[in-house]
Amino acid sequence: MIAIRFFLLLLLTLSTAAVAEDLCLEDLGCRRFTGVGLGVVRDDDKRPTAIKQVVAMRAAKLEAVRSLAEQIHGIKIATKSDITTSQLIGDRANMETSSVLHGVRFVKVEPIQLGIYQAVAEVDYYWQQ
Repeated sequence: MIAIRFFLLLLLTLSTAAVAEDLCLEDLGCRRFTGVGLGVVRDDDKRPTAIKQVVAMRAAKLEAVRSLAEQIHGIKIATKSDITTSQLIGDRANMETSSVLHGVRFVKVEPIQLGIYQAVAEVDYYWQQ
């Protein structure tokens, strides 16, 4: 009888945790964003392999968070083209994003090929209705 009570309590606790994790509902003013980033180990880097792998993982995580920021807050694009006598002399494009994100979770950071790492990040974004 005690074993059955323990099992039911354990089952209730696990199911509550699973429901609490997925409480981002659009009806409650929440949207879940997912960002993906890639990082590559450079062959010409002379540092030890472990350090190169950590740098590639950090780059992948940074790209994933940048993707989240771009999705939530957008991108500022500035372009400039120099044209004289119907000829293009110079063409530049500059993109930037700026945001503060709280509660970013990394779902996974893993190698997808030899020397290539992928990071997947999530954030629940709440807005006022």
